[in-house]
Amino acid sequence: MVFVVHNVGPTEVFDIFIEDRLGFRVRKGRRSVLVRQGAKRMLSVWFKAPPGAELGKSNSVVLSITGRKSRVRSGQIINLIVA
Repeated sequence: MVFVVHNVGPTEVFDIFIEDRLGFRVRKGRRSVLVRQGAKRMLSVWFKAPPGAELGKSNSVVLSITGRKSRVRSGQIINLIVA
């Protein structure tokens, strides 16, 4: 999955948190990203169902991003389904 962070405020470092209760996330990747004022940054997050996962099983993943200085927070819930 690809997420886009668009910073409309001053240049800031954003901390990234991913809650994945079933462990579908493959790569841990970066935990923070610097986004300049008015700029966009793309973040890739990879998911893969573990071997033997039941077809049709769903996993709700929560992605949240918080500005270190501003404490502004944004998030998204993604529902993944084993196919």
